[in-house]
Amino acid sequence: MKVFSPKLISMAWAGTLCLGLVAWEWHAVAAAPFKNLAVAEQTPSQSGAQTQSGQAPTANYTKEEYDGLQKIGPMTDPKAKAEAVEEFLKKYPNSSLAGYAHREALSAYQQLNKAEKIIEHGELVLKQSPTDVQVLSLMAYVYSERPSMDKSFREKALQSAQKAIDQLGSMVKPAAVTDADWERAKKQLLTMNYSTEGLVFLNYGMDTKDKEEKNKHLTKSVDWLQKALELNKADDLSWYRLGLAYIEQNKGEDAVKSLAKAVAINGPVKSFAQTTLEDIYKKLHKNSTEGLADVIKKATEELGAK
Repeated sequence: MKVFSPKLISMAWAGTLCLGLVAWEWHAVAAAPFKNLAVAEQTPSQSGAQTQSGQAPTANYTKEEYDGLQKIGPMTDPKAKAEAVEEFLKKYPNSSLAGYAHREALSAYQQLNKAEKIIEHGELVLKQSPTDVQVLSLMAYVYSERPSMDKSFREKALQSAQKAIDQLGSMVKPAAVTDADWERAKKQLLTMNYSTEGLVFLNYGMDTKDKEEKNKHLTKSVDWLQKALELNKADDLSWYRLGLAYIEQNKGEDAVKSLAKAVAINGPVKSFAQTTLEDIYKKLHKNSTEGLADVIKKATEELGAK
């Protein structure tokens, strides 16, 4: 018999959907070594404007276009930057600098948490640069967080995440990037994509009525999330998602341990994980939270967290 009510699970699940792009920002910073591999987050004056093939784009743009884009890059107000990008693209719809502008839009809309606009600009970037691992990873993340609006996004999320994983496995380190920076960036983007795969299969598992299919999806979810945590045990979002997967599998004690780690890390998901952890713990301990502090303390020690 299942000990966790559907209402509780759906309430807990709402938390992870609301996390938006907070966790992504952490990954994006860590992935800085990849910036030189695409027509990305740089204006034409930087790094010789190298494309993914290593060739500079054809200079078939006007000085007015160039100057307009140069003004957008340094903007720190995401709303102003987004408006400036949209105005640039409206004014120069066929500009050869559009790829740069779309990436500036991605940066702005991440900060504004505008998933629809990220999808719009991200898909346009990938038409031009289909192997850009940063944009693939971002798109997979955003697709996976929006299943309630369009379930076709789940397959898009899986496809984008797998493509990013495949690319990361075959990419060659740029000479200007240190081995340590390269490995750290790859590790964190892989963690993100593994976790995205785990989230998608968790979604499938939660929606599936057939018991065999449900178990199949949830097993895949747990496998992907554990794979993410093998690379980065401080990934609180993956611990939280793993806890939700265990709830769906009716593995209460495993859920408590995973959620306790999400709380112990003291990151962006703490409040969501704390609420879910307390609810699950009380269901397992006669509506009492006695001993829960010790569980979190043990999780902290196991993680080596402060």
